[in-house]
Amino acid sequence: MLTSDDTHSRTTKLLEENAYFGMKPSQVKMVKQAKPHGHGDVHSLLYSTGLLKEWQVPSALGVSAHQRVPC
Repeated sequence: MLTSDDTHSRTTKLLEENAYFGMKPSQVKMVKQAKPHGHGDVHSLLYSTGLLKEWQVPSALGVSAHQRVPC
């Protein structure tokens, strides 16, 4: 889940209060943007948090490949 400083704690609280809506907490990945401005940061955030490697996402992501972000 992509969150921001404004929404991160509320989102975490909502998930905890609702038992992660039937999912295991380990199934939910939270990534907090420093400055929310749409989904433009998503590729670099996925890389910098290690989720690309964890999820085994190929480097064929257009923006990541264009910006030469290693996967």
